[in-house]
Amino acid sequence: MTTYTLTTGTDTIVGTSNDDTINGTAATLNSADQIDGGAGYDTLALFGAGSFDLSALAQFLGMEEVDLVNLTGGQSNLTLANGSDLTINVDNEAFGGGAVTLGDGAVTLNLGASANYTVNTSIGTAAINSTQAGTYNLSSGAATISSFGGTFNLSSGAATITSGNGGIFNLSTGTATLDVTGKPSFFNGPDTFTLSTGTADIHYHGGGNSGSAAVYVSSGKATVDFTGSQNFNNINIGDIATFNYDDVFTASAISGRNSIGIGGSGAFDLRQIHLNGSWALALSPDQSVEIDQASVSHLTSISGGTSDHLHTADATLDLTHTTVVNGADIASTNASGTTFTVADAATGFHVLGGAGDDTLVASGFAFTAGQRAAIFAGTSVDVIQDSSGTYNGLSTLSVSTSGAGITNGSGVLGVGHVVTITVLMGRVATVDTSNGSPTMTLNDGATAGYVGGSGTDKLTFTYTVGPGDSSPDLAITAFSLNGGTIKVSDVRVPLAKVWRGDCSLLINVFANRWRGVWRRQRRRITRCGRTTRAGARRSGTAGDRLRSL
Repeated sequence: MTTYTLTTGTDTIVGTSNDDTINGTAATLNSADQIDGGAGYDTLALFGAGSFDLSALAQFLGMEEVDLVNLTGGQSNLTLANGSDLTINVDNEAFGGGAVTLGDGAVTLNLGASANYTVNTSIGTAAINSTQAGTYNLSSGAATISSFGGTFNLSSGAATITSGNGGIFNLSTGTATLDVTGKPSFFNGPDTFTLSTGTADIHYHGGGNSGSAAVYVSSGKATVDFTGSQNFNNINIGDIATFNYDDVFTASAISGRNSIGIGGSGAFDLRQIHLNGSWALALSPDQSVEIDQASVSHLTSISGGTSDHLHTADATLDLTHTTVVNGADIASTNASGTTFTVADAATGFHVLGGAGDDTLVASGFAFTAGQRAAIFAGTSVDVIQDSSGTYNGLSTLSVSTSGAGITNGSGVLGVGHVVTITVLMGRVATVDTSNGSPTMTLNDGATAGYVGGSGTDKLTFTYTVGPGDSSPDLAITAFSLNGGTIKVSDVRVPLAKVWRGDCSLLINVFANRWRGVWRRQRRRITRCGRTTRAGARRSGTAGDRLRSL
């Protein structure tokens, strides 16, 4: 092996057929130098601080390796010539940093423990290895990088990056495959991924101690997998107008650490997003978001303002594992209506219903009477089911009975007693009985028939207690048009639904024998069957009691 040393003058070196080494410094590497390594494996060793521009030499060829060695301090900068396929080893023990600018050749760059380096790639291919953080400005060439964090500015090329300590990733039009171990601490700053029109495949894992990752997606296709992440993980959809619905987002298994924020205003279809795991959804103002059961099953919470509106066309929407907070509302676009199931009253207050027959089901709890009244007054929900019973939005304006012994709305109803139920419709209702008359089915097996009220906002039904009828808590269990029709404000109302009406009349044809039993089963008179959603109001004698004597 032959060793050559550059001088401060003009040098022309032609290596042997063996493995040769050429030593130089910033002071001895001159633009007029001509270097030809010849055959064999030849190394150019550059020592100390300074700038080494191999692209400016009169000739540079035949070399296989460049070593940049700086033991004294200061920056060491290296610029490669085009047409050079090289292995570059940087040993900057002074940690002064510097810059390495690559050409169009195939380069392996080993930075080792040299810190604070900036690498600028070109149209060539680069394999870059570092155990420290750095700044990487990539171009149209292909790059494979293994680093311990840093800033990565990508361009139109293809990049495969493995980072052991998070980083800042700015993507562009190219293709990026990122395998990133998150920073272990929040105090080191968040790991950020800013995407553009290119394609990104991001696998983010590790971290801990309240670190965080933020992915800003754009119109390019993104696959983001937070499996194994111990940090807080955030997907930010900057503008719903340019969002790519082919994106795939996978949450980590740690509850409460995965969120999706939707920016911009206008329409957004959450049904088309490919979600895995559980996410918290946050909306920006003035958004109209389509949801369904599949998308909601991945949401632990939905947060939005009063200008945000969620819509579903599903017949059922289970929100028992999804809380809705702040001002966003949820409406049904299903013509037949939607059954909404909620696990708390706060979420129930966000359900508006729609044009169909909508039911709000409380799972594992009961609304208060005031809460039910507020929901019926302010929404299009038709029926509320909770642990205390089934309710609807119309009021019983009055409940009267006939028979001896009935005073102040109290008494046992026996055979022959007549129960008259007057229902407040909220608007003028027109009843057509030419093909049949509406009826109410009661829970004692009997039927209350329509008797009048067409042309007013009050419809009247009567029921005569017959032999064998018995109920401690008389309730409406079904409503049938029975061939008739009811129109409210020129809207034909198809009323074929089942509910517990809570009229709470006590029916007992064996009153003398069982009066002690019935005396212990007093109930309140409340709403007796909602027959339309139009302007329902609660008034009248709700709250009167009937009891056995």
